[in-house]
Amino acid sequence: MEVKRLRTLAIEIFKTLQHLNPIFMEDIFQKTKWLTHKPNNIQVNAHKTVKYGDRSLRALGPQIWNSLSESIKSETNYTKFKEYINQWFGPICKCNLCAYLNK
Repeated sequence: MEVKRLRTLAIEIFKTLQHLNPIFMEDIFQKTKWLTHKPNNIQVNAHKTVKYGDRSLRALGPQIWNSLSESIKSETNYTKFKEYINQWFGPICKCNLCAYLNK
């Protein structure tokens, strides 16, 4: 269920970047302007709190989007993007336990 929720979030970010969502969403998700080697990434803002920062849509969205492969992020067709994202199994966990188990 968590991966399904993350897929839905990725679809909303795609729609925002393709100007298919309302304008206020573009204030939340903005493409990076200074990383020329990763033009499809979106900007990650620093946050001071967990409740209103790290667990917010503004923080989780860029983390999920930037973890997608470049081939998925560069897609411009909505139908094809949905096909690709439905084959995505979620981000790779970076916690110490998972790193130890995946050795």
